[in-house]
Amino acid sequence: MVGIGKVNDGQSLEPFCADLKLKNPAGTMMRINIRKLTCSLIAALWIPLWAAAQMPTKDEGWSQLLPPGEGRAQVLESCTGCHNLKATVHERKDRSAWTKTVNDMVTRGAPLFPEEIEAITAYLAKAFGPGVPKPVNVNTATREDLEKLPNMKSETVERVLEARRKAGPFKNAEELRAALGMPAGDADAYIYFLKYKD
Repeated sequence: MVGIGKVNDGQSLEPFCADLKLKNPAGTMMRINIRKLTCSLIAALWIPLWAAAQMPTKDEGWSQLLPPGEGRAQVLESCTGCHNLKATVHERKDRSAWTKTVNDMVTRGAPLFPEEIEAITAYLAKAFGPGVPKPVNVNTATREDLEKLPNMKSETVERVLEARRKAGPFKNAEELRAALGMPAGDADAYIYFLKYKD
């Protein structure tokens, strides 16, 4: 038999706080506190969701578009814990807009120390400022798109287009460098402006 009863000297309790009186098979009464039961159920549902939220996000290659510089390591360590860098590498903002973005991330829980905020903001403003070209997809870019990139010489553009015709779409910078026969350092002037998917 199940019933909501009165507990604590006749004080009636709302259903959330009430005890269920159950009669077990042996005939004795058992009390189940609904508050404890509800809290247990909430914890059982919340803990897996929380654990999933703590898992690192999938990079998907966007970190390859972060050029070297002071603050890069902090961006990789702090920002990728919550999101990948796709939106970051496509943004073009001035210093005050990046400051606002970083402060917004801190209020959302980004794990930053105060001394790291300046380095990250300075890095983002320099690497992804308003005058910096947005990345182009090397697999779909036209000759004109590639020629607009800084330090991309016309002979390099021709080599990229020819390698793309022969090798098909590139998945990352290493594949592109291999197809062009270039050591890692030779493409640094423009490699951070080339993405491999949209």
